[in-house]
Amino acid sequence: MPRIPKQNDSVNELATQIMERLSKRNIHTEMESSTILRISDYTFELSTKKYSVTMIGQHYIIPVSYGVDVLTDMILMVVTRSESKQIEIAAVNFVRKMGVPANLKGYHLLVIAICLAVYNTEYICNTEMLYTDIAKRRNISKCGVERCIRKAIEKAYDNSPDQIQDMFYYKITKPYCSEVISLAADSIRREYFSEEINRK
Repeated sequence: MPRIPKQNDSVNELATQIMERLSKRNIHTEMESSTILRISDYTFELSTKKYSVTMIGQHYIIPVSYGVDVLTDMILMVVTRSESKQIEIAAVNFVRKMGVPANLKGYHLLVIAICLAVYNTEYICNTEMLYTDIAKRRNISKCGVERCIRKAIEKAYDNSPDQIQDMFYYKITKPYCSEVISLAADSIRREYFSEEINRK
């Protein structure tokens, strides 16, 4: 006599499908139980009884009736939004540690440059492309972006050369913009990204 599928079986299958889709997006997911997925500090519980999303701290209870597409997108939105904020905070902390004055325009442009380079390593090898993309976002010239970032780094170095030297793994005089962006992006990527994303 064939086994009658239980409700938990379909939820488990849905959880597996979500995990597979997230894996393709380089999001490391663990299955704590047949109905609970864990991603970093977040847990997502698939519920057959709820009809709307319930959030308790970093624990989300989400209805299975939404379907695999909506559930996957919802989880991605929560996780990537959190990750983006963490990356931005890490970039700000790096720039502050360098001693760049926050009142300089280059301070904010350097934070943006680091965040972009974290997600796209091509920017590290091609700062012209990086400055062009930032210029479009901020409605200023590409040369203006480079100049502001360079002056911000020079100001920090002039104020405290030893502090900046301590942040680098090799002997430097006054670092180039690309060196600072590369060091910051690499450090943040190692700290916040999983092995899967690092191998990307």
